[in-house]
Amino acid sequence: MALAHRLNRPALLRLPAWLLKIILGELAEALLLCSQRVTPQKLLAANFQFKYDTLNRMLQDTLDNTKPRGDL
Repeated sequence: MALAHRLNRPALLRLPAWLLKIILGELAEALLLCSQRVTPQKLLAANFQFKYDTLNRMLQDTLDNTKPRGDL
């Protein structure tokens, strides 16, 4: 969703949870539907500095740097 939003494009692969459960069964819940809060404790304890603190900021920087330039 973040990439689709950043590119101003529709997210074409949006599927309802019930359909995923029918297709993948328990695997849908384990891999796609449940969320987890994950933190890199060891990296943070070692004062590691991430270049980006959010996915949206990474996408903005990456996509802004890959736009074609008109001065070719």
